[in-house]
Amino acid sequence: LFDDTVSPFTDFNVAYVPYCSSDFHIASRIQPLTLNNGEHFYVRGDFIVQGIFQELESLGLTDSSQLVLAGTSSGGLGALNHGVRLRQEGRFPNLALLVDSSWFIDHEGIFASINDRLE
Repeated sequence: LFDDTVSPFTDFNVAYVPYCSSDFHIASRIQPLTLNNGEHFYVRGDFIVQGIFQELESLGLTDSSQLVLAGTSSGGLGALNHGVRLRQEGRFPNLALLVDSSWFIDHEGIFASINDRLE
């Protein structure tokens, strides 16, 4: 995709973010959840993404003529959530979204915050 001379992505920089938060990269809970067995489970994916964008901004990469936020499956839901928010904030007017394999059955209320932002 990036090596093809006819690909529109040939000259793009890439920042790969592995899916590591188990919360679609959207949770921002300070205190951990306590599981039934007493173990703690941290859901702080939103902080991860905020930190990544701060780093990209400090490197000047967000001033590019085009910025694509992409994700697949759970990462796609996170990309959708953050992309909509970042565009609404006006921080990245050149931001485009590429969401793949991320649409799940929408039970009323589950994705209300995302749906509200899209309307």
